[in-house]
Amino acid sequence: MSFQHEAIETLLKEVLKQKNEKLKVSEESITILCDYLQLLVKEAFHRMHKVKATESADEYSMDIDLSHYEKILSQLLLDF
Repeated sequence: MSFQHEAIETLLKEVLKQKNEKLKVSEESITILCDYLQLLVKEAFHRMHKVKATESADEYSMDIDLSHYEKILSQLLLDF
């Protein structure tokens, strides 16, 4: 899984434009941001999987839903 550089660049430029920031974004910073977002998403799924595994008696039923995301979100944001 990876994020498209063009999509991240477009989103970042749009946010900066809305805040009237006149900053230029380098290709290296977009690459680093994509890597960071990839790590954040992987960590979120890992934590949701752990929550689901502790709740579920059926180890083969690993459907993750919004409630698992809500349980890990606050600590995930503090960690990142």
